[in-house]
Amino acid sequence: MIKKEILMQPNNIIKGKYTCTALENKLFYKILFNAQKQNKDSSKYTCMLTRDDFKDVFKNNNDLTQKNINDMLITLHQTILEFDYIDKDTKGLITYKSGLIGESKYIHDGDIYEINLHEILYKHITDFLQMQQIGNGYTPLNLELLFRFKGAYTQRLYTFFRLWSRENKTVEVKYTLENLRYYLKLESDMYTEYKVFKQKLLKRALKEINEKGNMKVEIKEEIRKNRKVNEIVFLVKDNETRKYFGEKVDAKECIKKPELTETAVTNEIVITNEIIDFYVPNKKLFTQKTLSDFMKDFCTYDFKDVNYKKALQESILITLEQDNEEKIKAKAYNYFKKTLNNKLVKANSTSNKAIPTVKTRFHNINQSFNKYSPDELEKMLIESQRDKFK
Repeated sequence: MIKKEILMQPNNIIKGKYTCTALENKLFYKILFNAQKQNKDSSKYTCMLTRDDFKDVFKNNNDLTQKNINDMLITLHQTILEFDYIDKDTKGLITYKSGLIGESKYIHDGDIYEINLHEILYKHITDFLQMQQIGNGYTPLNLELLFRFKGAYTQRLYTFFRLWSRENKTVEVKYTLENLRYYLKLESDMYTEYKVFKQKLLKRALKEINEKGNMKVEIKEEIRKNRKVNEIVFLVKDNETRKYFGEKVDAKECIKKPELTETAVTNEIVITNEIIDFYVPNKKLFTQKTLSDFMKDFCTYDFKDVNYKKALQESILITLEQDNEEKIKAKAYNYFKKTLNNKLVKANSTSNKAIPTVKTRFHNINQSFNKYSPDELEKMLIESQRDKFK
């Protein structure tokens, strides 16, 4: 049995798009874990796997041949991983696409494999501080538990639920059918009817999670749109700890909050009977969907802080003025997110660095937001919407 090995998996990579068999996915996670554990010389972007490491993946020793190992490494090299991230320099949204691994080398003297990872993927796995600064969180995955699952879809779905879950608490986790298909990289002709998707993929995966994982999952509700299932609400109780190594590691992790339900559009996120405080000023200026996205994407920030609140208000003003809308709608959310990310990075910088001037068309004159306090910006938001939509 594999010893307890905890991979701190970036949340955006959990939601990344790629297709693997269960065996290939185990090897990929083992490589990521070793890269995280062996992170000493970050300029090389490599990790080493011994023969014993492969034994954790190939349960049958007869399969543990050099040919099988080489074939699987070639497959990982050719399999494309796609995920989004915020560029540390431009602060813009980037979509990454590359092989799961780069080139590999077999070192005969020592029976060791050297695996190369793309620089961006490697830094996501190893640079906790930088990822946290750009709002990217981590979810701890116990590989001993994850490797129990024989189904590739089971492994992926487990990590989706793990991303949102809370230890020993029953939570509601909601995914659109479209997002699930996207994350699982299902082709358009695969499981086209929901009843087939549910019977052949979803039920089988949930059964395996409930039997072999330290988690209980059930379908609570299937939300329909135009008579077709559009969203699935799951009830998830995760009995697996999220604090394997104490507060030091847990502090690196951003435990993101579940998506909002229609009754939860408040300044708090309700998880079953537990309430987690999350201050959202100006929540009426979001739609239900964009408010949910905002809460997920910026859960690490306390917007009661005057600098963060000011950055948020400025971003809302810029976005609303850009589209001449009364609320931030789905089509404008990415623009809002990029704007807010930029401003939060600047707010995190030293206090003697002035925030660059941003121009707006309010009141038909050019003016800088820098001259306003958060309270004054609050009044501007209220007045601008009253003037536009009275």
